[in-house]
Amino acid sequence: MHEASSAGVHPRLQQAMLDGLRSQLDDLREELRQYEALREGKVKRRVLTSLLDLPDALIEGRIVRRLTQKELAKKLGVPEQQVQRYEKTRYSGVGIERLQQVADVLGISLKKTIEYDVRGRASTQARTTAKRAASRTAASVSKTLAFKTANEAGRKKR
Repeated sequence: MHEASSAGVHPRLQQAMLDGLRSQLDDLREELRQYEALREGKVKRRVLTSLLDLPDALIEGRIVRRLTQKELAKKLGVPEQQVQRYEKTRYSGVGIERLQQVADVLGISLKKTIEYDVRGRASTQARTTAKRAASRTAASVSKTLAFKTANEAGRKKR
């Protein structure tokens, strides 16, 4: 009998706890594998599909360059704690100029093609037109109902 079982933990709960720990261990192993691939120079580029990917690219860029947070901070002229905050919050609230400065220090160059969704513009216009038409229809129905109600009330008085 396991210690946990003797401590009054149900076997299913014990198994669920073990499964959860194994899953966390697998996640940590994968993160370590990715970190080592970055450090060993096996990863040379990253495709950004969103501006939200940029913070991860900056963090990975620091790892690829084999810089500590302290070393990056020194190159940026900021306290180490500032770089720690940047990375902990995934550069949330950091201005575009600072993001570019970090990218420059890390030797990161961006070559992203911007694609404009011209169909999206037409869809937006169509939705706006449809909303206006629906609004007019609702107003028209409302006026008709008000008119009918007023006429019915007038007939009842007669």
